[in-house]
Amino acid sequence: MSFSYKTIEAVIIAAGNGSRIIGDVEVSHKCLIPILHQKLIGYIIYNLISSGIERINIVTGYNGEKLQNIIRRMAFPVEINLVQNDEWNKGNGTSVFSSCIGVRSKEFVLTMADHWFTPDISAAVNDGNSTHPNLLAVDSLVGDINDLEDATKVKTGNDDRIIEIDKKLEIYNAIDCGIFRFIAVDIFSSLEKSFHNQEYSLSGGVRELIKSGRMFSTDITGKLWQDVDTVSDLQATIRKIKKYREHKVK
Repeated sequence: MSFSYKTIEAVIIAAGNGSRIIGDVEVSHKCLIPILHQKLIGYIIYNLISSGIERINIVTGYNGEKLQNIIRRMAFPVEINLVQNDEWNKGNGTSVFSSCIGVRSKEFVLTMADHWFTPDISAAVNDGNSTHPNLLAVDSLVGDINDLEDATKVKTGNDDRIIEIDKKLEIYNAIDCGIFRFIAVDIFSSLEKSFHNQEYSLSGGVRELIKSGRMFSTDITGKLWQDVDTVSDLQATIRKIKKYREHKVK
């Protein structure tokens, strides 16, 4: 029997306070940073749309009402559902779990509001031909990461199975690109288990899926993406967007 986990729904986590960059840019939230004439969150939404996404749940946290009001004034050609997580500062897993009140589909794509990526990455994650239930985009070209120390490291094994994930891994062969596809019941139940152990990060929930053998990777090495946490990351994002556009023109 063949399975397809392609979905039309996504979740974007936009709950953090962006403390490592907000003091250096003139915006209230990191996802609103303008990059080459478009806000960061605009890139994310349109790149998700390109992979078949029709409904997006955006989870806010820090200064959430202000951010929600700004997003409501932005026009996007898909349904946008806004969810507030008042416990955002416990860990990003709480923001992912908060989206359960808005998610309608059995599967959804998940990304962060500070991760720029190209449309071919969202297409790789939301691939109807993939038979893996829960999927994380990873980059095995670890030497090309802008801030390797801060990156979440991943160890993968046979059949694309993820063996370990943590920022402090000493032995790893890939980097977490920050875009996932989950079966909703899998990740929400795994996060509940993680919370029970006082672990409130998304990685904690993913580790529960790893224990059950239901967490896999898709290697997007060679495709462009960037986690935007610092001014250095922002500069790297600009370079990569220009490189991507130049490649498209050729």
